[in-house]
Amino acid sequence: MIQNWTVESGLSSGGFAMELRHYTWPTPNEFILEEDEPTLGMNLGRQLSGESRPRIGGSQARFRKLGQVTLSPPGIPFDVRGSGGQGLVIAYRIAPDVFERLTQGVCWDESRLSACADIYGTSIEATLKRLTNEILSPKFASDIMLEAAGTMITIEIARFLQSAAGINLPKTRQLSVRQITRISELIEGRETISLRAIAHECGFSERTLMRNFKATTGRTITEVVAEARIRRAMALLEDPALPIKVIAGRTGFSNQSSFITAFRRATGLTPGTFRTELASQLRPNLRTS
Repeated sequence: MIQNWTVESGLSSGGFAMELRHYTWPTPNEFILEEDEPTLGMNLGRQLSGESRPRIGGSQARFRKLGQVTLSPPGIPFDVRGSGGQGLVIAYRIAPDVFERLTQGVCWDESRLSACADIYGTSIEATLKRLTNEILSPKFASDIMLEAAGTMITIEIARFLQSAAGINLPKTRQLSVRQITRISELIEGRETISLRAIAHECGFSERTLMRNFKATTGRTITEVVAEARIRRAMALLEDPALPIKVIAGRTGFSNQSSFITAFRRATGLTPGTFRTELASQLRPNLRTS
């Protein structure tokens, strides 16, 4: 594999990494591309153009034009050729074990591999564009945003690949990308929300919501809600005039003591200590449970 790029900026968290790469290719060019991690590429501005085909089992697949968003599965070589030149590309890398779990071990047949040349008709492009601002100008909790978006992006990749192969995922115990997005909007968009309210908004019973969410994402919705509450508390702690007791109530905790216990379990710090370190530009990451 040859590397004709430099990394101008980047960000990583929880099995996901994002880089802004500046490419310089000969004019024209032809090479073999093989990534060691699942990697999404988004061409910024379409300065680079080309086509690719997978090398699999001696098959001579036809070349397909590269779209704005492409996917390079791990350990699979692709013949790539293009007009060359310079351009900027966002590369979104996913840890292989995370990708394997969230895509449910997708089978890399020729139809799916060929579809990797153009990941279209999804919200991935919009999400990557939003994340581009986070690596160009990191803000509070940029790493957490990267990780949360990574789960959604990977699930959407899996569904796109299933559709490209003409196969539908089982309807039972699976949530659609739109349903997952709606759940995320409910969790992130309100200061406090109960599991019952989320289930009602989505038209499920609480039991069905919990079962289907876990089957789709590999995580419990209770864990996701708890992490969102802590992230919201971290943001509120930026205001030094806001009492910790008030923050506890605004993030859905019944009392200040339970809030302090949950916050310390998630971050390793009490809210007061976190606020002090935040003022000194020292911010810890959420611990994974």
